[in-house]
Amino acid sequence: MADENDLCLLTTIDNPFSPFTNWIKWLNYDKAFGYNTCEFLARLCPISNSLTDEENYRNINLAVDEIIINDFRNIYRKVREDDYEVNGLIKESTKKRFLSHSNAETGKAEE
Repeated sequence: MADENDLCLLTTIDNPFSPFTNWIKWLNYDKAFGYNTCEFLARLCPISNSLTDEENYRNINLAVDEIIINDFRNIYRKVREDDYEVNGLIKESTKKRFLSHSNAETGKAEE
């Protein structure tokens, strides 16, 4: 059975803020750079009060996966709450994972 610990969210490779605990800063950053990630995800993700939490989490996860698979700009990443420090900023290990994913996709060597 899924619970809120299974919740993943969508972010961009450059947004340092947690969409879990630093929502306003995350959203302001996202809007300032014109990503509109929430609106993009909402177009692909059916969530509803009439669905169970498990169904909503599954729908979010599937939509996030679909966005990442079709991300020709290679800017989106799936994150979980433990990808961030307690202060709401992204962990260094998560940033490195993001960069290694980008480098693997583009064939660039890590610096």
